Amino acid sequence: MLQYFAPMEGITTHIYRKLHCKYFKGVDYYFTPFISPTMHGNFVPRERKDILPENNKGVPVVPQILTNNIEYFIQTAQELKDYGYASVNLNLGCPSGTVTSKGKGAGALRDLYDLEVFLDGIFARQVLPISIKTRIGYENAEEWEDLLEVFSCYPVQELIVHPRTRQEFYKGEVHQDLFRDTVPKAKMPLGYNGNLVNREQLQWWKEQAGIHSVMLGRGLLRDPALLQEPVSEETYFRFFEELEEAYYEEIGNNALYKLKELWTYAAQRYENVDKVLKKIRKAKNRESYRKAVAEIQMLEKK
Repeated sequence: MLQYFAPMEGITTHIYRKLHCKYFKGVDYYFTPFISPTMHGNFVPRERKDILPENNKGVPVVPQILTNNIEYFIQTAQELKDYGYASVNLNLGCPSGTVTSKGKGAGALRDLYDLEVFLDGIFARQVLPISIKTRIGYENAEEWEDLLEVFSCYPVQELIVHPRTRQEFYKGEVHQDLFRDTVPKAKMPLGYNGNLVNREQLQWWKEQAGIHSVMLGRGLLRDPALLQEPVSEETYFRFFEELEEAYYEEIGNNALYKLKELWTYAAQRYENVDKVLKKIRKAKNRESYRKAVAEIQMLEKK
């Protein structure tokens, strides 16, 4: 079973991916935060920097594209092929209102006719193998049967399913039963994504027959070593120290915002961490941030 690191906007950028790949094992592919092409070009500077081959040396990467425009998708895929990428992923899962209101991400699941027209176009002229990351519907889970039938009409490299609807966002339980029922019906390799945050959950899914991959996001941010044997605390803190250096070199004092966001996940590994995490969130400079992180090193793990 393949193991993927989920794309997380603003978090799993090339800096994070490269250092995670350096310090931890187990990830077969890192999926990039989505590229959203427009009439002004396939990539904004930030997106281009994130997918440049020289910024991803030694890191197995799959670029993700977010669009409902056939031409934009084909042009972007072609440029990614020129950069040397072997496949692309189509985002049909983002539940953000600013995305879905434009009929992109999970918003594309609302109209099956428009979805089929789009899929017809990109698969008829595909320049790279296309995997799809999707939700099970827009309004309700009953939409999934028709959606799966649509996906089954195309040579989808892999269908990675987050078993929630767009309306559910990331709340409530995932529809695990619906996903398990899908496994024997799927005509393409099937991947599972959603609420994989500890080793017990990961092991349970690994034991399920017929699943091609699992994709983790928040679980790996909480424990970057989740896909391998446990590592020393020294390794975790070396990882964060090098992240700190890389972020400051790349974006200066804005690095604090990135580091604070990462610690909202990573701090969940420790007991009685709320007071220290509050200090990290309130840190005004690099020195106060480092003092707070040093306090985390003194805490007990869960």
